[in-house]
Amino acid sequence: ILMTKGGRKRDITAAVRRHWQAVADTGCIITQCPAQIAHCHGGSISDMGLKSGMGLRGVSHYLVLPLAPHLALELDGGNGVRAWEEIHGNQTDLLDRLSIRLGYSVWELAEVDR
Repeated sequence: ILMTKGGRKRDITAAVRRHWQAVADTGCIITQCPAQIAHCHGGSISDMGLKSGMGLRGVSHYLVLPLAPHLALELDGGNGVRAWEEIHGNQTDLLDRLSIRLGYSVWELAEVDR
């Protein structure tokens, strides 16, 4: 169950949980170390017209990356998403690479044209 900013609970479907597990099981997309999922936002995601917050509701469940914990923390804080992408690569490109690893398109799951 995911808590929203308003404090309401929103169910995460079994399909989303399976996707998250498959993503985490691939290992960090950058370091190949054990990974946790990190929701994509800002930077190259915003450049596609996908905005943070309400505009990503639902879609954001599928646009996640497997990242080592320290990289996930860097993405969510610190110097900002654009600076993170300059160092580690665009989230959109990393999602493309993840799709190849998984053998299915995360973009199709999220119903986003890439």
